[in-house]
Amino acid sequence: DQSTNTLYAVGHNIADHEPFVTASTDEAMSFGTIYAADSPAYPSGGFFGGTIAAAHGVLGVAYTASQAPKATCPCVIFETSTDHGATFIRHIVPTINASSRPFVFVAADPTRKGRFALTLFDATETQNQVYTTDDSGATWRGPTVVAEAPASPHFKPWLAYGQSGQLMLVWRTWNGNPNT
Repeated sequence: DQSTNTLYAVGHNIADHEPFVTASTDEAMSFGTIYAADSPAYPSGGFFGGTIAAAHGVLGVAYTASQAPKATCPCVIFETSTDHGATFIRHIVPTINASSRPFVFVAADPTRKGRFALTLFDATETQNQVYTTDDSGATWRGPTVVAEAPASPHFKPWLAYGQSGQLMLVWRTWNGNPNT
């Protein structure tokens, strides 16, 4: 988080990919307490994920949960913290035609507090879906679909906001048979 000079780190345990976060406020000379990014009510779904982004003192974390109150899961959880991950406010992202095993990536806008973007693949994994929020996840817009023709399987997406607030998305595309 360049606005507060806070450095965040995320990690996952090997057994079930549960996400954890920690923060440094002294240029990585030391880090604080390590906190679980999920919770018993919103547990990580065992999928690799749990990307983070921060701006304006707000840490945003996105991951796939195996269950959540009043949700059909696996589902996408977006949460924010203003105390380095000690506590989170969680929201279920209302995805449409998303992958059945969504890998979620998040970006924080350095020009506007509370603006975040997520990307994940559609059900065919040939399109990127981008969702945006201006209120730290309380409401969402999208998906905006980003793809190319002809449709081919996508992998390794990445999403980031530039210093002027422009959202950028990159990914790799399989040409031919996937995983060959």
